[in-house]
Parts: sequence; structure tokens; C-alpha cells
Amino acid sequence: MNTLKPWKGTAQTLPDIILAEPVGSCTDLIATVLLPLEKVYGRPLDIAPYGVILKPSHGKKIFEGKPGGGFYPKAEYFFRKQIEEADFILINREDELAATDLDYLEILLLLQFLGKPIFRISAKTGAGFADFHEQLNPSDRDKARKRPRSTIDLDFGIYAEGEAGLGWLNSQLDVTASIFELDAFLLNLIQGLQKRFVELGAEAAYLKTIGLFEGFYAVANLVSNETGLELSLASGASVQSPNVVINARVVLDPVL
Repeated sequence: MNTLKPWKGTAQTLPDIILAEPVGSCTDLIATVLLPLEKVYGRPLDIAPYGVILKPSHGKKIFEGKPGGGFYPKAEYFFRKQIEEADFILINREDELAATDLDYLEILLLLQFLGKPIFRISAKTGAGFADFHEQLNPSDRDKARKRPRSTIDLDFGIYAEGEAGLGWLNSQLDVTASIFELDAFLLNLIQGLQKRFVELGAEAAYLKTIGLFEGFYAVANLVSNETGLELSLASGASVQSPNVVINARVVLDPVL
């Protein structure tokens, strides 16, 4: 859980709104976050309508139900549970998909998660954020008929096995060589890792590399095996000894 605004106050000075970001495989937030906070602060708390952001590259493969199509089943389990718990679903990267692909993914979601509102957004362009904002600020009428929140039915045994099957790497290294382009280096690094994932039959949940050198900063990403590499933040810098951060979650034996 990444809190966007850490809180150090008391129950009497608790702010009206706290923003939080559940990351990775977090789920069952009512039982694991809301109820413990209510106990700490001694007062009932409400959650604003809770949305889950869906990555199309993985969502389509998982919801099609094809053997070997997405993550292995025990990791798919908590993927589905996250959406089950949500009040609404956000399909991200709508700017990168054809309308027919978006329609197809939305139909898959409608069939498997009846009644959940679905919104198409792009974190890159800002498309769809007006509707998203409305979901976070319901009208007084909607607040009056707000349904009670409850915990979800979660098998923690399957959840734990699903977590264990995702190799997790957080690493830092210093690279020293003759002058080279930092942006190209990060893209080449991700490309090499992607090739290795395919060779091992491993599926990338996400892969991020960050390069830092004397005030310059670059970020390159891979969101799945099938999508292209992306330089999300270019530095335009020629460097000699940058610090490089690698953060990855991959469906793979962590030993490998």
C-alpha cells in the first residue's frame, strides 16, 4: 500500500480525505485496511468509490480463459479478486488500442463482472478522466443510497501461492563505461530482459528501469511480453557512470 499523504495525526484531527494507492497484488482492502483503521481511530470511515485500473495486455488474455493465455491460475485468482472488490473498472491505455479491441475487452468484463461501470482512460493523454473524476465525487443522492461495504471471500492459501509464483526484483547497480546514451542503454537493457523472459516462458507483469546521473533522470518500461518497449521519460543525456534501478515482477520461479 503506497500512501500518497502519510498521516501522523490523531483521531480528532483525522483529515476528511486520505488518498491511497493499493499496488501489485493488494486485495481484500476492507478487511486489511479499512477495518483496522476504524479500530485505530475509533470512528467509522467511508471509502470513496473504489476503482481498479486494468492493463489491457494482461486483462484480455486472462478473461478470454484460454489455457496458458495469461498468468498462471493462482496469480490470476487475485487479479480477478481485485476487480471483484472494485466499484468500477478503468481500462487504461485506451489511446494505444483499436476501438474494436476496446469493445471486445469491455464485453469480456461485462460478461464476467455484471453491473460494474467500466470507463476507458489514458493516463498518458488524460482521456476519460472527467468521467473518472465524477466517480470519485458522487452526488448527494448517490451518497444517500451508498451500499454498505463488506469483505470479499478470499482464499488466502491460493493468494499466497499466487504471490509466491511472481518473481520480484528490486535492484540497483552502478554502470561505468565510456560515454554512452542513457536512454538507449535503458531501452537495450529492457529489450535484453524481455528476450530472456520469452526464452524462459515467463510473463512480465511489469518491468521498470530508472537511470540517474548528475541531475539527469530517465525511465524505461515494459508492461507485458507482447507490448513494445517504452521510454516514458527521456533524459537526452550522455553519461559515463549512472546509477541504474531495476524493478520487476515476473511470472517465474524467483530463483531464476
